Amino acid sequence: RVAALELGVFATVESAARTWSDFRLSVTSTQAADNLVVEVEDVARTLNAQALAVRLYKGAISADRATPWRSAFSSSQRYVLTVSSYDLAAGTYFVSVQTQATAVRYRVLARTVSTAVADGGTVRGTVCAGEYVYHTLAVGQNQTRDLHHRISLLSGDVVYRVQRDAGVYPLTLSPPYGRTAVGAAGGAARVDVCAVACGTSGGCKYVIGVRGGDACAVYALTSWTSAPNASGCTELSHYDESKRVAALELGVFATVESAARTWSDF
Repeated sequence: RVAALELGVFATVESAARTWSDFRLSVTSTQAADNLVVEVEDVARTLNAQALAVRLYKGAISADRATPWRSAFSSSQRYVLTVSSYDLAAGTYFVSVQTQATAVRYRVLARTVSTAVADGGTVRGTVCAGEYVYHTLAVGQNQTRDLHHRISLLSGDVVYRVQRDAGVYPLTLSPPYGRTAVGAAGGAARVDVCAVACGTSGGCKYVIGVRGGDACAVYALTSWTSAPNASGCTELSHYDESKRVAALELGVFATVESAARTWSDF
């Protein structure tokens, strides 16, 4: 039996060991404009990081249950899968949950995270390792504005990229990009795009991509626009000129001790 799963409504299940439970989720064209997050929470009082395996399918569950959307490990008892607004399409999705060596009581929640961020507004989302979510900030027709984004982390770490061209999604992790983590700079980062000019009828939407780092992240993204140079604007660069470049001689070792996620240039 396949149970219906509604967006924003928990489904609670108690399942025997080595058992699959399947759920059907319908996504409308309006909902497909946003990012989809599927969370499965093991509600047991003791931690078993491999208690469940979670998979997501588009259209139908394959005979071999193979899918690129899958999770089988969680150090927080929450297994999270994300489908970005770029990849999400209207239609039927299936969430499959398999218990492993023991019976498990768990709950399943599917929800959307808004792609659009109002000027001066905040959205909150979740993204896990290697997955993307996307957000857009609008600029009106025939306007030139600076774009500003502030990412505040409640947990985990993320990598972020912005695009100067309207409507273009940063699909790959190529420079320039930034990174922030809980414990680094207060778990917050700001990224700007300076003096974008929108000449498109109906306005332009500019995209920021947020990618999960080494662990699942819970974040808040606040975005706003300003007149050019009205509140300062510093774009991500391919190279940080404030960093010292050391001389490297042929045949001579250079020994370095470096902090995590730090570039050293020679």
